[in-house]
Amino acid sequence: MAKNFKKNTAELFISAADEPQEAPQTAQEGFSIPKGYRLAKEYKSERMQLLVRPALKEAIKQEAEAQGLSMNELVNTIFEEYLERKGRA
Repeated sequence: MAKNFKKNTAELFISAADEPQEAPQTAQEGFSIPKGYRLAKEYKSERMQLLVRPALKEAIKQEAEAQGLSMNELVNTIFEEYLERKGRA
């Protein structure tokens, strides 16, 4: 029996793309997004260079370790909470 190599073997493993489905309608009439909230996650893409005292850096490092966070995540949280209290976030 002779082998038939005319069929593309990749087609045996790759299925056709599913048709995109519409997102369910969850928004209700009159619904508004509260201030400070976003529907999509905002990624960290901006850099800042800060000059701090060594004692402050060490305190931030220790607090981050105690909370199980990175220093960057802790500082982001601190900034966000401060701005929320000021009503600017």
